[in-house]
Amino acid sequence: MQTLTLRTRLEPTPAQADALQETLERFAQACNLTLEVARACHTFNKFKLQRLVYGQLRALGLSANLVIRAIARVGHRKGHRAKHYRPTSCDYDQRTLSLRGQTVSLSTTRGRLRIPMRLSPYHRYWLARTRSVQGGSCFATDAGAGMSI
Repeated sequence: MQTLTLRTRLEPTPAQADALQETLERFAQACNLTLEVARACHTFNKFKLQRLVYGQLRALGLSANLVIRAIARVGHRKGHRAKHYRPTSCDYDQRTLSLRGQTVSLSTTRGRLRIPMRLSPYHRYWLARTRSVQGGSCFATDAGAGMSI
């Protein structure tokens, strides 16, 4: 089976853009807190980290799946070269991201949002033929928000 990555632009309303930015900030905050604990305890094992920080990260207002993705991001990088996480991207999986026609449904700190995507004919061609979406990454740019799926 072929894996294809498409990079699209999101067209959120101002309220949706605020919710996305808040989610990116909380996700980075969760990664930074996890990184601090991982360095203090000298462990980057995802399961040990989850036991140590899961409750604290849930208190930040992130959904359970986004908390697990933040822990996995820190555990995967093992702290090498990562000094501080900035609120520039957030990992999504098949439980926190779904496609609904020309919109994407994302889990945020303010609940589930359906955000329109700007799609070219190329994007429409491949999205019409896809069977499933395994996940993606939401990112912030100077020009707005984007998505890699």
